[in-house]
Amino acid sequence: MKNIYFSGMLLIAFLISSEIVSAQGCVAVRQMGGINPMLGSSSYNLQKGQFQVGTSYRYFHSWRHFVGKEEQPERQTTGGGHGPDGKDRGNAVNIYSHALDFNVSYGLSNRIQLNASIPFVHNERSQVLRSTVIDTTRYSVFAKGLGDVRLGINYWIIDPDREHRGNIMIGAGVKLAIGKHDVMDDAL
Repeated sequence: MKNIYFSGMLLIAFLISSEIVSAQGCVAVRQMGGINPMLGSSSYNLQKGQFQVGTSYRYFHSWRHFVGKEEQPERQTTGGGHGPDGKDRGNAVNIYSHALDFNVSYGLSNRIQLNASIPFVHNERSQVLRSTVIDTTRYSVFAKGLGDVRLGINYWIIDPDREHRGNIMIGAGVKLAIGKHDVMDDAL
């Protein structure tokens, strides 16, 4: 047991200490949430036949603009559009994202858990549109509805009924492309 625990801690330390970091891009467009595997404050394990139901909420607001590593704060602070002098004042994009997940876990056995997460999302993108005339009107578009459903399975490496000092859980899952990627809206 001590060897497995020590190996697990080494793996976690290695993953945390990694120096390579990659950015997602200018906007966080993927809705990712976790399924909380905790049954209660005293246990991480669902016994055979037990259910756990929960919800989680995430909020995201993007307003900063980058080109590569260089931030362009003037795109947000100027209000966007074109000034009276005809100069481009940026586009001042704002993105708001709300996600409400409904999560269900089921104990298939004392070592195997099945998980499902069903997200409902509401997103808004607003900006001052560029034109050749003075324009400081902010336009917004919206998208809302069912997001991509995630299904997963978790497995305890060591039988949790025998070992209470530590364990390692592995899991696998699939994200079903149920949400619509091509939703359109008229700018308001």
